[in-house]
Amino acid sequence: MEYNINNNAYLQVTKSKNLMFQKSPFKNHNLILTATAVILAIVGLITIFSTTYNATNITQGKGLFGKQIVLLGIGFVVYIVITFFDYRWFKDLKVLGLIYIFTLFLLLYVKFFTPEISETNRWIQVGPITIQPAEYAKITVVLITSSILGFSEIINEKYQFKKPNTLPKAIRVFIATHPYLSKIFLSLILISPIILLVLAQPAFGNTIIIALLWGSLVLFFYPDKKELVALVILFLIAFSVGWKLFIGGGFGWFISIIVTIVGLNAIYWTFRPKIVESVIILILGFSIVPISLFGWNKIMRDYQKERVETFLDPSKDPQGTGWQVKQSKIAIGSGRVFGRGYMQGTQSGLKLLPYPHTDFIFAAFAEQFGFVWSAALILILVSLPLQIFFIADDHTDKYATILASGVGTMLLIHIFINVGMNLGKLPVTGIPLPLISSGGSSVLVTMILLGIVQNTLKFQYEEKNVRRVGYK
Repeated sequence: MEYNINNNAYLQVTKSKNLMFQKSPFKNHNLILTATAVILAIVGLITIFSTTYNATNITQGKGLFGKQIVLLGIGFVVYIVITFFDYRWFKDLKVLGLIYIFTLFLLLYVKFFTPEISETNRWIQVGPITIQPAEYAKITVVLITSSILGFSEIINEKYQFKKPNTLPKAIRVFIATHPYLSKIFLSLILISPIILLVLAQPAFGNTIIIALLWGSLVLFFYPDKKELVALVILFLIAFSVGWKLFIGGGFGWFISIIVTIVGLNAIYWTFRPKIVESVIILILGFSIVPISLFGWNKIMRDYQKERVETFLDPSKDPQGTGWQVKQSKIAIGSGRVFGRGYMQGTQSGLKLLPYPHTDFIFAAFAEQFGFVWSAALILILVSLPLQIFFIADDHTDKYATILASGVGTMLLIHIFINVGMNLGKLPVTGIPLPLISSGGSSVLVTMILLGIVQNTLKFQYEEKNVRRVGYK
């Protein structure tokens, strides 16, 4: 257990009348969070209808409006149903293990036993239902990382105290002296197969999101912020040396090494970071450049390289990805201040803007409603993860704090990448805009995670009362 439990105090709290009201799924329900989700869903439906009403085929979005209504309905039902459960159920190692194994099974199945669509294996077709395992893998990543980082003594309890002889002494000593680093290693070991299987589909955008999600949680909850600053500086120094050696060329690397030596001394005497953590960060920072070069040359598909190259120089692919970005910019710019009017968009209405109901739905909205309403939409979008961060900050349960933070981080990354892509500031990827872009898996994953956040609020009152009468 996470807490030292005083049995009498526990019985006193659980028998209280106020606590019994926690059976209601709407107790402590954050109505603003729900209202924000509803507003975004309505905006999505309005935009999807305007971009697909005259569609003649599936690629243009024919039939997606009705399907999106059904999916949103199912999503909100799931959202409410999840509030009946106790989020702490996900702490159970057996439950977490089943979720993890099922996720790996889906990722393996979609890669090796589904037909290739547009040179990728991303979707499982079950009758009229299409499942995208990479989307659901994000839930697993949030749950696993939160469980490992959220239990203050999960590694020690599991391996050092209860089963002292299951691990070699050297590893047990390392866990005892570097508890947070041990948690990072454990979570990385579990998350790595998911990242590799998503990358193998290939789904480069989702791979980036999963890696950023895990890395963000690890950094946000690093216990020693002063040491974290030192490690970030060390990483940047090592990265600059690796860049000079593998890409920069010339003798600039010699200057980089001198700067590195001086920087290491300054960091050591100022911040005094731990030696083991420092060595690991230096190796990681130095090796990231050759690893990236290997990924670029051996792993990434040609169309993925084209997207990055087009982002850096749109003139390289004027009929492909460059065309998409160009039309997106034209659509956003043509909206001006108040837009062309609902269903009056030329780029989206005449099908010049590609995928206006999914990847480029923000551009389609901006064309019809203009800068003012687009700015308002961005504010509403960003308010969703911000509300979740406020909820996370108010929690007394560290596990709930990390869990909610993971949900907020994932949504924020999605918003940043999708809007940045529409504005031509980021490479084109198939990352949907939460609750607005059409897509069943994206909608359901978002509603499941929002439901888990609401569920943590349901039991927050119980946690505070338990602490007040005897829990530590």
